[in-house]
Amino acid sequence: MASGQATPGGGAAAALQAAQAAALISMSANFTTGPRFAEHAQAARRVAETARDLIPQA
Repeated sequence: MASGQATPGGGAAAALQAAQAAALISMSANFTTGPRFAEHAQAARRVAETARDLIPQA
């Protein structure tokens, strides 16, 4: 990854970062629960589901 060449590694590094980002988004959305966040529960659920679906695609 530290070489000046585009390969190997560029796409793999990007995919890893995309998967990590989706996992963190899903985790954050899953913490948005309970009475304190009741008005946002439906949106948080959708975000978590969408992020979980993106993890294997990265």
